[in-house]
Amino acid sequence: MKAHIYNWATVESDNPVTGLLRRKIFGDRAMVAQIHLDMGCIVNPHSHPSDQISIVLSGKQRWWLDDDGHEFIASAGDILVLPGGCRHGVETLEDSDLIDILSPPGPMGVDSQSSG
Repeated sequence: MKAHIYNWATVESDNPVTGLLRRKIFGDRAMVAQIHLDMGCIVNPHSHPSDQISIVLSGKQRWWLDDDGHEFIASAGDILVLPGGCRHGVETLEDSDLIDILSPPGPMGVDSQSSG
């Protein structure tokens, strides 16, 4: 086993939906993503088998959570722990920066959402 060192500035980014910029780093058992959401960006409600931890660094988002879609307004300092299979979606109320961790690594919800 060898350590790997990265710098976000050198990690390739993608734009899976309009208003979302993402950089991903993969380990064997987890994936971490740096996410920027422009105000108005929507990530449609979805679920995936991986556990997800979302750390809000800046901005404000409306999250729809669980099968009943109850809402939570998240802002800097909030951490959402979403077990695998937990339905969730996001509406970006202010430009926002987040760190998402998925374990095990796998597709994120925006990977199945068409841009536009």
